[in-house]
Amino acid sequence: MRDVGGRVLRRRAPVIQSATAQPQPQPQASQTPTRAPPAEGAALDHQPALTQAGRPRQRMKWTVSINENILRFYYKVTNLGQETIGYRQQLYAEFCRTYPDIQVSEQRVSDQYRVIIRNNLIPETRRNSIKSEVEREINNQEQVLDQVSSLRNST
Repeated sequence: MRDVGGRVLRRRAPVIQSATAQPQPQPQASQTPTRAPPAEGAALDHQPALTQAGRPRQRMKWTVSINENILRFYYKVTNLGQETIGYRQQLYAEFCRTYPDIQVSEQRVSDQYRVIIRNNLIPETRRNSIKSEVEREINNQEQVLDQVSSLRNST
């Protein structure tokens, strides 16, 4: 309670006072409701999240090919899973180069890798084949670099 100009203010009216709202007249049978009732099974209080533009937010659909590419990027930037410290930025950069139209955060891409493994979204046999593909790519790149460096040294 606060004292303003000699008056004590209360948060609500004492019980002995009557209500200040006037009773609403009862609708007659000829009046129709202004809203249609919700469809059966509709969620009454569920409102989808909105984007800054005011559109309903859509959930991202992670396709099998996107998930396989995330695995491919992970194996590439972590040297087949051996260098797992500080890989998130490189993983995100590879993802953005391949999918520039998909707007997701760095954290979300790294989380998706963990979701793929935890929920077995890509079977282990396919994961192993992707890993061996990336291993061949890495070995081919190393051979090319060795050849280039030997050519430079010979001249």
